[in-house]
Amino acid sequence: ATGEAEFRAWLRQDDCGCGDLREPFLLKLIFFDRLPRDRVLEHIQTQMRAVSARRDQLSARRGAYVPGLTAFQTSVLDLTLMVMECRFAFLERLETKVRTGCLTRADPLFDERLLVALRTIGAGSGAPGTPNC
Repeated sequence: ATGEAEFRAWLRQDDCGCGDLREPFLLKLIFFDRLPRDRVLEHIQTQMRAVSARRDQLSARRGAYVPGLTAFQTSVLDLTLMVMECRFAFLERLETKVRTGCLTRADPLFDERLLVALRTIGAGSGAPGTPNC
């Protein structure tokens, strides 16, 4: 019973942490300016292959019925798939900019239109004041 009580207490706690840089690729990405262009491209392309494979796995799982899977669990799968799609788009854009020598501090990889599009997706497409079911 103690384990169950601890689990319920943990579940009730608010979580504010997100978007940290504990992932090795993201940590290395910060310092890619210290590597030759061909090595940076190798890192990016390796990451693109890994993300593509993970995206394919998630897509296959999403289409499969799993008994007992809750709506919240399915939502986490959807989020993970969306993150993989965004990550792949980021890597494609980064790879193009690095390959062509056009990556600069003054020119962001994506402009405000992408952020607006993502916010629109998040807001749903239903009429104002109606649930998006």
